[in-house]
Amino acid sequence: DQFEPYHGMFGCNLKSSSAFGGTLIRIPFRTADAAKQSEISNVVVDHTVADALNLQFQSEAFQWLLFLSNVVDIQLSEIAEAGPDTTPELRTLSCVKLRDAFVHGSKADISSPSTDS
Repeated sequence: DQFEPYHGMFGCNLKSSSAFGGTLIRIPFRTADAAKQSEISNVVVDHTVADALNLQFQSEAFQWLLFLSNVVDIQLSEIAEAGPDTTPELRTLSCVKLRDAFVHGSKADISSPSTDS
């Protein structure tokens, strides 16, 4: 199942009879070899492309979300590869939270996690 990697993340329980209270969109990375073999897309998406898309999202999110009145927040995250006996690590790349005041003209709250380690 394509959503199996989300089981246990973001409050998603694939075995529950209750609906998930959000929307999950999975965008897979593609190496050059995987892109050549893909029947969906031949576009290579590596960390460089993903970082560029994340920066574009952060700078343009206010415009993109202007007419999405039912969207509360959008979070871009990366699921790190994990071994067979380990839990995948979730790393938040950026988060856009809309506030009630947004409807009245204030900007979205856009944050990016600190890169300090």
